[in-house]
Amino acid sequence: MIGYGDRPQTRSATGLAGLIHQVHSANDKAQGVGPFRLGTLCRRLSIGLAALIMASGCGLTSLAAVDRTDTDPVWLTDGWVYFLHQDSSDAPWQIWRRRPDGSAAGLFAAVKPDPCPASASVFLFEGSSGRLGAGYSCDFTRLDTTLVEYSADGRETTTLAIQPTARAASWRGGPSAAYLEVLNSSCWGIVPMRNGTPSVFPAPVTLAGLSWPLDPASSANRCDSRGISRAPAVTRDGKTVYFLISAAGGAKVGQDVGSIPWRLASWVTGEPQPSIGTDVLVGASSLVLSPDDKTAAVAVDGPGGPHLLTIALATGQTKQVGARINATGLSFSPDGKQLIASTVEGDLTTVSPD
Repeated sequence: MIGYGDRPQTRSATGLAGLIHQVHSANDKAQGVGPFRLGTLCRRLSIGLAALIMASGCGLTSLAAVDRTDTDPVWLTDGWVYFLHQDSSDAPWQIWRRRPDGSAAGLFAAVKPDPCPASASVFLFEGSSGRLGAGYSCDFTRLDTTLVEYSADGRETTTLAIQPTARAASWRGGPSAAYLEVLNSSCWGIVPMRNGTPSVFPAPVTLAGLSWPLDPASSANRCDSRGISRAPAVTRDGKTVYFLISAAGGAKVGQDVGSIPWRLASWVTGEPQPSIGTDVLVGASSLVLSPDDKTAAVAVDGPGGPHLLTIALATGQTKQVGARINATGLSFSPDGKQLIASTVEGDLTTVSPD
């Protein structure tokens, strides 16, 4: 495992109360806890406690506190692995980078506005030009998420879009074929982005007798009775977007996340409906495509415990890879021969997808 190990830390009651408040307020406002943030907050709630804590659905028994966190890796063709870094749970998020073997780790850029507070929602993604992209929502009084692309030296940013409640992005297909994972009233959905402007899918999707639009902001999408979708991953030619979809009515962020029965779907540009796989991926979260768009990797944390799966997109064949990794983020190496994962422990680790 590549990472920075845990160091003991104590925390005041005020700090714990603040973290609990972050979880609850984020769920209530659909703001600040993305697919990678909730597990991090839950883990931090165990700091300094010698008893089981239950907060917003988090069951915690660990007494070992982690005060240094690395998460959300993006492995780019420039030979660097970029990731979000936090020196302590109260420190602002920073963007770091390191070589694949763990060497030369250091600051690449601050998350702007500098500093973006520890409670902010931040995520990284591969931009369409092969450079690093980032999304951030640093102000809990606003719902907007700003998406930017960094210059090669990290000193300049170009704004790609501003979209309410975005929590993940797939931009590798170019600005005319980008996709966002968004939240609305704690309900997951997907929004196509066309040159920085939100768009819509051709029609509502149908699964298990339910029909609903993928955009959760639509008045026709009710999270309590219809389906949800998340984790878009677009092919490099921009013609196909893969994503996770579920007809689990009532499933919301922070509520029985590990029991949601997801399926892998793909929507080809111009087709009236997506193709939806038959395999059920209980507790799936992160979804990434290999550089040649032939393989998908998924982080799963269901009844069988946490693990990583690869899916051959031509055949649908699945394969478990690596040890029992509880991943919060995934990225393929540029040659497709390795996967790097961030874990709930705040580490980065590499595995072979074969």
